[in-house]
Amino acid sequence: MDEVVDLSILPTEVVQCIINVLDEATQEKLARFNSPYRVYTVSLLYQHIYIGNVANLPSKNFRGFTVESFHYFYEQFPNISVTDLYLDQSSLLRVLDEIPQALDIVKNITTVFAQEYVHYVMFQNNTYLEGHMVKSLTADNYKLQPHLTVLPSNLKQLKIDHPWYWLPQVPDGLEVLEIVCPGPNSSLVKLPLPASLTELTFQFTNSTSKGLDLTNLVKLEKLEYRNDIESISEFKFPTSLKTLKVDGDISDPTGLELLTHLDSLEFYWDQLYAPFESKFLPPTLKNLKVICGGEWKLTNKLDTLDITTDRFSYANAKAVTINYMLRERSEKDLSAATNITNLCINSDLLTSPTDITYPSNLTSLSFVQTGNLHNLKGLDNLLNLRSVEFIGAFSPIIIKEILRGRCFPPDLTSLTLKLKLGNQLAWLSDIMFNPSWYYLDNEKNHSTPLVLEKRFVFPRKLEFLKIQSSFITAVGNLSLPDTLKELELEIDGYRRLGELKLPPNLRSLQLPNIIPKSDFVNYKLPENLSSLCVCDDTYKVTRKNYEEIEWLEVYPPKAKDTEVFGRGK
Repeated sequence: MDEVVDLSILPTEVVQCIINVLDEATQEKLARFNSPYRVYTVSLLYQHIYIGNVANLPSKNFRGFTVESFHYFYEQFPNISVTDLYLDQSSLLRVLDEIPQALDIVKNITTVFAQEYVHYVMFQNNTYLEGHMVKSLTADNYKLQPHLTVLPSNLKQLKIDHPWYWLPQVPDGLEVLEIVCPGPNSSLVKLPLPASLTELTFQFTNSTSKGLDLTNLVKLEKLEYRNDIESISEFKFPTSLKTLKVDGDISDPTGLELLTHLDSLEFYWDQLYAPFESKFLPPTLKNLKVICGGEWKLTNKLDTLDITTDRFSYANAKAVTINYMLRERSEKDLSAATNITNLCINSDLLTSPTDITYPSNLTSLSFVQTGNLHNLKGLDNLLNLRSVEFIGAFSPIIIKEILRGRCFPPDLTSLTLKLKLGNQLAWLSDIMFNPSWYYLDNEKNHSTPLVLEKRFVFPRKLEFLKIQSSFITAVGNLSLPDTLKELELEIDGYRRLGELKLPPNLRSLQLPNIIPKSDFVNYKLPENLSSLCVCDDTYKVTRKNYEEIEWLEVYPPKAKDTEVFGRGK
């Protein structure tokens, strides 16, 4: 039998165990296999027979994972090791995607290992298994198949986001449960939930959630419901609940005021003819986030208020964030609301920042879909402003004014630009009269949009910069301030990267397509960099450009390897 197995990888008793199970014909087939298939096959059989403690079972129980099946599997994937198969999700998914017949093989191969190591299970298309390693063992059986029926007892988190038609036995120690795409006959009312749950997220129709009693979940602190609720009285909540999030409209909020243990609340209010008032809220509430389609009157003493509205009203909160859907009737003088710290203006009625009188303590300002902006006058006078965002389609005049950097207050620390092309005729006209801002891309044989180069004057105290745009190309050195700690460039591309001088204290970097790619291989990255993201895995991060510094965070995480690859966006 020495010819059959590689004794260097297994103890003698394991070899004998395999011999006892396999019949002579199967042993002969195993002996004919070439390395490395024989080594892998023996190791896999060892996992099932020896670790699984089923050595005395008749060989007919192993029909699903015969030696022939293993051999076929490794002929298709000769580079996948046993360790890869057990612990590497990408290898497992590749098998399931490319060989339909492999599912039966793989689910048997992983049965024993899954029950020992799996800590987190996610259902998502072909993603059957995603594991975080834990030391504790369990005797419960774990079946790797599209519809799990038995889950390991050490499971802590479970997410189901594809239709399901079965009711699994949820482990008693489960802490986080998320069910966001139930089957047509599924109901959370019928699903026994363990008292160990601390977070619960679910998306059922009203009919499947009526009569839901959660009072037995004595540790539940966070509940998220992704649907409309006719009446809050449909549910019975535990006293441990601190955070309630409803991803939908609450038609009848009566009963919310009784949740005196609630600390944070988030929901949608779309009653145009009934104002949202403080009487609906528990007096102990500290944090409120609401999308309000009508009037609102709040007198509660809140710590934070995050509200989306088109009708301004003063609130008794320490810090207020307003997503202001500006209308003709909307209030434009907000100066008296000194508690507003974050303001997002979402309207095409805004023509200039000076159309609004801003709160004196405003620290964050966002312009979203304000495509009719004619200028950025007055923005530099908001001296307390620390963060500015421009999101949406803007005219060439506005975008070039942003890129010149003269419109910002001097102490700005965060700048986010998520830019799209606005009026096409305006851009064509600007290209004709201001050709120096544009250039011809010979590879694509068409005129790419704006060039981001030294003409961009950055605020001198900037710490975070994100530019997201498909029509901006960066070239050479950008004269970035030394204070910059995070840089994200999701743009058309970068040319002459070798000329870019990155700030020495930069910790996080995201780069676009680099032309030529050889510039990146030879580029010297800052020593303090702890997070790097490039546009695809063809960008190899080697010690040529990183020396001996260990990565704290890299995508995908590959700690101090000599070669690390980026993550596709």
